[in-house]
Amino acid sequence: MVSKLIIRTTPRTGSNLLCHSLATHPDVRYAGEYYNNDISRIYPEYLNNRISGNWNLTKTLYLEPIPPKLFSSTTVLPTYSPSIYSEPIPYTPVTVFLYRENISEQHASYLRACQTGEWIAGCFNAPETPIKNFIELVQQTNTKLINICSYHISYEELTSYWDESITKILDIMKWKQQSLSQATQRVNIKT
Repeated sequence: MVSKLIIRTTPRTGSNLLCHSLATHPDVRYAGEYYNNDISRIYPEYLNNRISGNWNLTKTLYLEPIPPKLFSSTTVLPTYSPSIYSEPIPYTPVTVFLYRENISEQHASYLRACQTGEWIAGCFNAPETPIKNFIELVQQTNTKLINICSYHISYEELTSYWDESITKILDIMKWKQQSLSQATQRVNIKT
């Protein structure tokens, strides 16, 4: 069974950078991101439907309400299927909490993305109305996520010590060690 890595995060923490960079690794397939407002679990139907076989990397986002631009055009939301919940997940995913130490800078980045519509470098969407209590929601979410994730990594650590951070993640996942450049664009998700 391929190891499963789940990145749990809030917006503007470098999660696209991390996930699309990891997706350049030959052992990694990126299943995309999914909004989940229930932090007590990852939806089993999402894992079963989207991360089977070689799909071994996904991202969930926690914030209410969700800015619509956080979904990529290829994101497929699962439908609820009660029968799936009765089946145990055949593995325990590794969960990494990706956060930003400087929430004020995270907020400023979020406001810029809302105003410009640019959530990922070079990818522009229509501007949108920012969430008013963004900082408070991020603080509340971080408090919850830090207690339910196996590992923690900050945006500042990721960008300042890129090679060391990637090496640590690959080691945790037992994926083949190799140097990964910082992704400059989206990796196409093939479903």
